[in-house]
Amino acid sequence: MQEAIEKILSDNPKEVEQFLAGKETIVQWLMGQVARATKGKATRMWRRSCWSRRREKRNRKINNAKNP
Repeated sequence: MQEAIEKILSDNPKEVEQFLAGKETIVQWLMGQVARATKGKATRMWRRSCWSRRREKRNRKINNAKNP
C-alpha cells in the first residue's frame, strides 16, 4: 500500500502541495485515490494516519530549514 501512496504523491504534486499547505478538503480526494489504487484494501483510518504522518514530516523539514 505504501507504493500506491508514493505513486499518488508523485502523480499529483499540485494536490499534495495543497494538502501540505493545510487545505483539509483535499484530504478526502487523496484518500479516495488511495482507496481506488488499493481497491478498497486501505482502511479509512490507516489512510488518514499516513497522510497526517506525511504532513508532519514535511512540516519538520520546513521548520528545520528555517531554523538551521
